[in-house]
Amino acid sequence: MQGLDSWLVEAYNQVATYQWSGSEHPFLGGLAMAVHAYILITVDPARTQSVADRLRALPGAFVREVLGPFDFVMELEADTQENLTSTLRNKIRPVPGVTSTVTCPWIE
Repeated sequence: MQGLDSWLVEAYNQVATYQWSGSEHPFLGGLAMAVHAYILITVDPARTQSVADRLRALPGAFVREVLGPFDFVMELEADTQENLTSTLRNKIRPVPGVTSTVTCPWIE
């Protein structure tokens, strides 16, 4: 079982750190896939509509207003982890009215 554990850790590290850019992944082979994340967003209630409009205008974003501890759940797709992080840092968090975010990357 130790060998399988080591293989899984290596596979995760390869997927998590490789710069894909549409090329073949050296460990997984085939064309690389896009990076996806769910982003849970809390906003100032007075700015809900303006935040929704700004978030829905982002390329690669699918936004739903929800009830509960968060105001929006966004599914975001990007070419690379760096592009996803850049979108989060430069286009989502700075939106006036966004008070917090929780990012949940996912894989298939």
